[in-house]
Amino acid sequence: MNAMGDRRILIVEDDQDWYEIIAEVVQGVLCDAGVEADYEVMHARDEQEALDLLKHHAFTLVSMDINLSNVTEGTHEGLDLLEVLEASTPDTCSIIVSGEVKPEYILNGFQKYNILRFIGKAPWDDQELKTTVRSILLYADALGYLRVRDWERAIDSWEQACQVAPELRRKFQEVGVLVERAKLETTHRITGLPAGEMVDVKLKELLKAGKQWGLLYIKVDKLEEYYEAYGHVEGDCALQTVARFLRDQAGSATFVGYTERDLFLVVVDDPVRAQSLQAKLQENVHAIYSNLYPFQDLDQKGAVRAGIPELRLVIRIVSNQDGPFADILEISRLGSGSGQHF
Repeated sequence: MNAMGDRRILIVEDDQDWYEIIAEVVQGVLCDAGVEADYEVMHARDEQEALDLLKHHAFTLVSMDINLSNVTEGTHEGLDLLEVLEASTPDTCSIIVSGEVKPEYILNGFQKYNILRFIGKAPWDDQELKTTVRSILLYADALGYLRVRDWERAIDSWEQACQVAPELRRKFQEVGVLVERAKLETTHRITGLPAGEMVDVKLKELLKAGKQWGLLYIKVDKLEEYYEAYGHVEGDCALQTVARFLRDQAGSATFVGYTERDLFLVVVDDPVRAQSLQAKLQENVHAIYSNLYPFQDLDQKGAVRAGIPELRLVIRIVSNQDGPFADILEISRLGSGSGQHF
């Protein structure tokens, strides 16, 4: 699985024997996880080599041989490397594999540079390095899934990372919190539907897939008048009711998004199904009027009385057969045009 970006591990070690020991452990973890083909392990023999590589590549993990007792005094050549990692690569996990054994200096190094773990070379225990690397790989997966908005896998990978090395939980970002923040940024606050970038991502997927597809652009006509007549609280409730109606009618396998104040987007897997769904919506939409209007504003047949702003759905279907499309803007322009009234 390499769909979430480049994956590299950098080992900064001037002793060739120790580099081979650390690299063997890392390769073993990659092999056990079945991801050895997804990762490139790179070697820097000194700080300058490491800094040059960091300028040109992103890394999941950087393992360094740095004497923390000198770093805390600001005299060790690894100081620049630590500061670059801390300041410019927030998704890169850093560990130290060193001969340093003084606890007071280790503590200072952790506090100042947010090193995930310090692993001493003497006495050497490769199991500590194995669990650390495995946990970091799982945590990197969590961040990758977060970027592509696969919330369930993001949280699952983070929980696995914390189980492998529980002591690192306090060092990892709380992915569950990050997921909730991301959802707020990409989900419309009233309808609860995907919005903004999430809608754009879905449209881009359609263009790349090269398969049959159909889109229903659904405008809620008279919505502004409804807000004016009943107020913002009732207007928001009406918008929520329409969103639930579309989700229920479209089914769980269909993408339903919200692009702006009164325009919904429903994605289905072929143009014929899009037309079928349009007919289904047309047949059933009046059933939600009882949830949209007080009883006195409806007649005995459940129709909206004269003088009351009647919320109607205006729909336009766009499919791959209307293309080819150069980009999603062409789809959106065509889809936001006027359509037929229900």
